[in-house]
Amino acid sequence: MAFPDFSARVSTLLLLLTLPACGPKDQEEDTGDDAGTTTTGEVTTSGDDSDPTAPTGVSVTGTSGATASTSATGGTTVSTTTAPDPTATSTSTTTPDTGDTDPPDPVDPPVPCEGVATPLAGITTTIGYLKSQIPPRPDPTGGSTGTSTGGGELEPGTLFVKLSDQAFTCADPNASIDCGPHWEVTIVIPPEFQTPGIHNLLGQDVRGSASESSGGEGCSFGGGSFSATFEILAIDDETVSGRLCNVDDFFSFNDPQLEGSFTATRCPL
Repeated sequence: MAFPDFSARVSTLLLLLTLPACGPKDQEEDTGDDAGTTTTGEVTTSGDDSDPTAPTGVSVTGTSGATASTSATGGTTVSTTTAPDPTATSTSTTTPDTGDTDPPDPVDPPVPCEGVATPLAGITTTIGYLKSQIPPRPDPTGGSTGTSTGGGELEPGTLFVKLSDQAFTCADPNASIDCGPHWEVTIVIPPEFQTPGIHNLLGQDVRGSASESSGGEGCSFGGGSFSATFEILAIDDETVSGRLCNVDDFFSFNDPQLEGSFTATRCPL
């Protein structure tokens, strides 16, 4: 009786054991993070559990600050936030410093005098004189200086009208007042205003100044501009007729009565 070859059977069995198993790939094995293709040809996307039929959201931001987003249904929603107008400009202007002084503040118009004027009383000096008639003041350096009442050099034809309880003469009409008590008022009239008219003495054209002194051993002096209405009633080469009213009470040591009319005699040319 013949027996099959035992070694051949063993070889065949070992061959069958070493062959890989054939069959469809288990879908559960494709759950990794890497994207790939299944055995059925479907494309998978890793790390995305969302509905694959839903479109990916889009966000767009423009210069106006508006944002557009795409919804899951395919519609578009636009939300706008308030943003500056890109066409608007902001300008800051700085005036350069040119070193120029500010112009003087405007002066109120003069308040007209009311009623009939009463001649001033208690005045020792009432004279008129030109700037050209004022002697130069002594200069400490040995020379002489001109005369200015502030605001620059005056024209030679500028007219001064002085009222005072102290005696002044045409030889030195612009002298200083003495210890007193004494007071004086000077009205400055440029050539172009030497006609009848009404003026506020705080103005830059026709203007007034005053000075005073106290009595006793401790003689004190004071002065400055003052507010009053000055009316030129008549003017010629010999006299200046005027009137003061609405006078501010600016004196500290004296109390002159300056509400009224006067006629100043002009120094001869």
